[in-house]
Amino acid sequence: MVFKFLLHPHAWLRNKSCRLLNLYFEALAGRKRPECRTLVADSLLEKPSSLFMVAVSLCFQLKEQPTTGNIDVDLLTANIVFAVSSLHSLIGQFDQATHNRFWSSLGEDEQVVFLKAFEVLDAGKGRSTFLALTSGKRTENGDDDVRNVMIGSLLKRMGKIALDMESVQMRVMFNVYKSFASQLNQEECRLYAYKILLPLYKVCEGYTGKIITDELKQLAEEVRDSIRDKSLGNKMFVEVYSEIRNSLRTKRDKRKREEKLMAVVNPERNAKRKLRLASKNKANKKRRMTSMKLSRWACS
Repeated sequence: MVFKFLLHPHAWLRNKSCRLLNLYFEALAGRKRPECRTLVADSLLEKPSSLFMVAVSLCFQLKEQPTTGNIDVDLLTANIVFAVSSLHSLIGQFDQATHNRFWSSLGEDEQVVFLKAFEVLDAGKGRSTFLALTSGKRTENGDDDVRNVMIGSLLKRMGKIALDMESVQMRVMFNVYKSFASQLNQEECRLYAYKILLPLYKVCEGYTGKIITDELKQLAEEVRDSIRDKSLGNKMFVEVYSEIRNSLRTKRDKRKREEKLMAVVNPERNAKRKLRLASKNKANKKRRMTSMKLSRWACS
């Protein structure tokens, strides 16, 4: 019942269930022997479907966090890290779990839970993604690693939520990435490196399309450097970082070509696009000026 309340529309119930879940996670962590990342066999989260559903529900909570008020960032971060790292460990216990073998071995109850989880994670493509997995088809990126399909989807979704929303979500995301990556060896970290480093790259290099405070940018740089030095290694980090840079550059060039083509083919639509950009730039400039004035008043 507590797990279901993580998705409840009432914020009070979501917060209480999150605190109860944290107590449950702490109790599980205290009972784990000999490895602290191995779930106990008799826990309520012994099945990947249940653990994945909880992790997805916590992502939903991340999205629904208010931008103001008393927000327990550490609690939400700890819950997400425990759920994601435990899911990674649990899936890793399957001996060379291949893509088709894992999804085809699911029972009917587990399939129902996975389907709901994928729909919560991505309302638009969740159902089609799950049906593709269970039917033996490859995912969009052709990945056959079960951990990358599930955990990679979670990390990608968290990054998107953080970049689309406010500083609270971004701070939680950075802390989750840092803590989760610190529990992985180099090979495991490489599995998720692109999805983890992509939002960090956008924040550090100024590709978010919105104003990022110096505090958040500094935190992003610290997390990025920590992953490079402690988990991924310099050589592998440079490879992934370059891949991200080239990918974003390719997308940007493609977008510019499409904009030039639009100006010729559909000038009316292009004019509307320019008006939207002008309005957005004006709003951003106003926010920057307000921020500068507040900083001056604070210093005086």
